[in-house]
Amino acid sequence: MQCRNAHNLLKDFSDEVPGYVGNSEIIATLETIQLASGAAAIPQNLHRCYDGLVGRGLLPEREMPLLEAWIRDMDDMQGNNRPD
Repeated sequence: MQCRNAHNLLKDFSDEVPGYVGNSEIIATLETIQLASGAAAIPQNLHRCYDGLVGRGLLPEREMPLLEAWIRDMDDMQGNNRPD
């Protein structure tokens, strides 16, 4: 049996609706972003994508610290220690 944290299914659904309804605007925004090539550019590219989506109101600003934490965790797992 899976043990899950308590959550509200209706709120979960409500939080996901903008991603479905605004899908074409998300795609249009991402298509305008210039990305660098190569695996080393992934963190920079993620920042560019998130900045674009936050700037258009498609993601909340509170996502940025989560992105930073995720990138740091990935770097730590790979043994990369980039300065903040």
